[in-house]
Amino acid sequence: MSIEKSANLRRVLADAIIAVRDKKMDPATANDIAKLAGRLNDNYFAEVALRKSLKECDVAVPQLGQIPIGE
Repeated sequence: MSIEKSANLRRVLADAIIAVRDKKMDPATANDIAKLAGRLNDNYFAEVALRKSLKECDVAVPQLGQIPIGE
């Protein structure tokens, strides 16, 4: 499953919880998945904050997910 929308991410996290409950996944692995999901959310909110700042400065605002990195 690709994670293209927030609902996909929630599904992955819910599946990990269920897998731990059913003893099909090690809790440490589920914890790693949750940490990575947190990083995705942090990145998303950082991009939203940057887009808001750009807009306030009357700078062209790229579409969400299209901000160049390292340029």
